[in-house]
Amino acid sequence: MKSEVILDFCFMRIPKDGFRQEILNQLNQIFGDTIHWFLDVYEEADMEIVIAEIRSMGIWKSEKEIIYHLKENGTSDFLEWLKGYRMKIYPKEKGCNSGTNLIEKIEKISNESAFL
Repeated sequence: MKSEVILDFCFMRIPKDGFRQEILNQLNQIFGDTIHWFLDVYEEADMEIVIAEIRSMGIWKSEKEIIYHLKENGTSDFLEWLKGYRMKIYPKEKGCNSGTNLIEKIEKISNESAFL
């Protein structure tokens, strides 16, 4: 079952033309075309900075699995440029309300409130 994945990456390097495109190429190589991203590019204190906000449905269930995927599929440059990240993984559960029965919950609440 796929999970909703939200990744925020911060890449930095000494300014050189084409950093944004290099990051885009790496993201395509690592994740393919199934993800959605937004890139913001800054130059500050003699450093070029790219912030990548990535949203996708993926097979990963943990941060550890995503890190392994990055190490296996990213180039050494990509991993060197990556200076910070934030990951949120929301596993999708089968069925309505993550497998709980909503009617049973409503009945339980009704029965509990009858004693108040």
